[in-house]
Amino acid sequence: MTDPYDTSGYYAALFGALAVYFLIFAVAYVVTSILLSAMFKKAGIDGWKAWVPILNNYTLLEMGGQKGWYIFLAFVPFVGSIIVLVFMIMAFIEINKRF
Repeated sequence: MTDPYDTSGYYAALFGALAVYFLIFAVAYVVTSILLSAMFKKAGIDGWKAWVPILNNYTLLEMGGQKGWYIFLAFVPFVGSIIVLVFMIMAFIEINKRF
C-alpha cells in the first residue's frame, strides 16, 4: 500500500525544475557576459567589467551618457525598476548610435 503523505516525487520534481532554472540562468549569464565583454573592449573599456553583475550595468549606463549611479535605483521597489529601465533604454539607444 502506498503512503498518501509521500512527497518524495514532489521534491524530486521541484529539485529538477530548480536545476533547469539554474542551468538556464547560468548559460544566459555567461553568454551575456561574453557579448558585453566584446562590446566593452570595442569601446575601449576593460572587458572584465562585463563579468561583475552591477558593475556591467553601471558601465553600460556610463557608455550611454547616463549617470552610472542610476543603477542603484533598481533596489527601490516598483518605481525604481521602471526608472532604471527607462534610463537603460536611453543608454542603449545612445550606444547604438555611437557604434
